[in-house]
Amino acid sequence: MLRTGRGDVLALVLRTSARTAVPAVCAAVVIAVVAPTAFVVVFGDEWLRAGEIARLLVVLFAVQLSVSPVSQALPLLERQVAQLAWDGGRFVLVVGGVALAIALDLGTLALITTYVALSVTAYAVLWVLVATAARRHDAVATHPRPRKELPCSLER
Repeated sequence: MLRTGRGDVLALVLRTSARTAVPAVCAAVVIAVVAPTAFVVVFGDEWLRAGEIARLLVVLFAVQLSVSPVSQALPLLERQVAQLAWDGGRFVLVVGGVALAIALDLGTLALITTYVALSVTAYAVLWVLVATAARRHDAVATHPRPRKELPCSLER
């Protein structure tokens, strides 16, 4: 698709994201509803907190599952700098936020909530970067710019 110059990369990104988001969200809702009770039933009362943690983490896993299949589009669309900026930004955001939550002694659930919220934000930004790069690629593919002629002295 990228080699042929067809302008339908954004459609592929949207279709792929939707196809992965639906089962991810459905599974996340089920896990979020049953996790605390299921952990207690299967492992005992002392595992209630683990079920609550699973309920929080499943949100991040659903978002990751939805965004990951299209995440490699940035390098493919020659947006390596955007990919590097996102990777660095995600690192600073997540590590900084978790470090701040630890420094403020917010507790385990608040720490995990911070991690999930910042990670989900980072993946949302990644999806926007991918969609924007795909849209720009499609615009160039459907309306290519004319190439400049080489000066006569450079031609053989």
